[in-house]
Amino acid sequence: RIVHGSIAQGLFSIGDQLLEINNINIQREYRTLDEIVQLMDSLHGTISFLLLPCDEINHGIHNQAFNHNQ
Repeated sequence: RIVHGSIAQGLFSIGDQLLEINNINIQREYRTLDEIVQLMDSLHGTISFLLLPCDEINHGIHNQAFNHNQ
């Protein structure tokens, strides 16, 4: 879930495919949403996402990073 007004708003779109978090291939390493949420809860500082945007599927990969402070 993306919080309205957060730094992540506008970086993700409905239909984007999340491939990696901090260079961890989540499609290979994590099987459920709960596992991905646990991974993200354990991360601090800069979190990098590797996305396959829904409007750019088969046209390229988009990489975004932002600071995650708890």
